[in-house]
Amino acid sequence: MSVKNEVPLKNKLVTLDCNVFLLYLVGNLDKKHISLFKRTQIFTEEDFEILSLLIKGSQLMISPNVATEASNLLESYTFDKEKTGLIALQNACQLIPEMYESSKRLSNHETFFKYGLSDASIANLCQAGAVAITVDFPLYGFLSSKNLKVINFNHIRGAYLL
Repeated sequence: MSVKNEVPLKNKLVTLDCNVFLLYLVGNLDKKHISLFKRTQIFTEEDFEILSLLIKGSQLMISPNVATEASNLLESYTFDKEKTGLIALQNACQLIPEMYESSKRLSNHETFFKYGLSDASIANLCQAGAVAITVDFPLYGFLSSKNLKVINFNHIRGAYLL
């Protein structure tokens, strides 16, 4: 799938796994920060541009589980002695709707024991019609096997390099 000349997810409900969500948050803060934060060093500024193009015009949706996981990882990210990562998350939480599902229900989801609560919440969002964007290959494989809408962001990144 190429995102260079098209916006494939326009008007679609989209959810991001925690790693891609961190790229989104840190990149929106400042693309130069992507290489400075341990959790986003696997990405480049170009990856942020690709993600931005991919989700342009879509409706982002997150689960509280992904937001909490991102919060825990962003606590350590400071820039100029400010909790920059948490500021980025706070801003995103004001704009991006959340879909809540109880931990009781998610812990009974077939993904829970294999992938954990956060990924169970992503699978739940996919079952509600969202397209997931992930760099987690096992999660991608599971969602694909269930015929749920999922994009392995690594495939998009790789295609962009060709």
